[in-house]
Amino acid sequence: MNPCSKWNDPVRSKIVSARPDSGASLKEILHYGQTFETGIYKQFDYGSDKKNTKRYGSNIIPTIPLHDIKHVPIAYFVGKHDDLADPVDTEWSYKKISTAFKYNLYNDMNHYSFQVGKDMNYTKDVSNLLEAFNTMAPEEAIKNSLY
Repeated sequence: MNPCSKWNDPVRSKIVSARPDSGASLKEILHYGQTFETGIYKQFDYGSDKKNTKRYGSNIIPTIPLHDIKHVPIAYFVGKHDDLADPVDTEWSYKKISTAFKYNLYNDMNHYSFQVGKDMNYTKDVSNLLEAFNTMAPEEAIKNSLY
């Protein structure tokens, strides 16, 4: 993945490119690769029946039960040109999660555009949703924050 693209700001992209890592753990990267390779959204494969049985109680690796998500409202913000969270996979998971309520597809964005895009207007959509779901008055939210 390269943050430099026609959708992203070149100055901000250079800053992101200068960072030594993605912020993801090695296990996360391996898990992503397993999902990509098998096409099945399941728990991490520890590489042997013995290790998987120790972790899961069976050598069969369980799928991740997206349909069990019941109490968390989920909104999707998807870049049409995202190679990691592509529209096909995100639409699939959106349909599996009963509490998913909003699917936003942005035509001129890839994975990095959410950090360094030329067009950051998606943040207005995020702000509008946060306002709609915020049940506290601003003063109360500040008082109850961690800061």
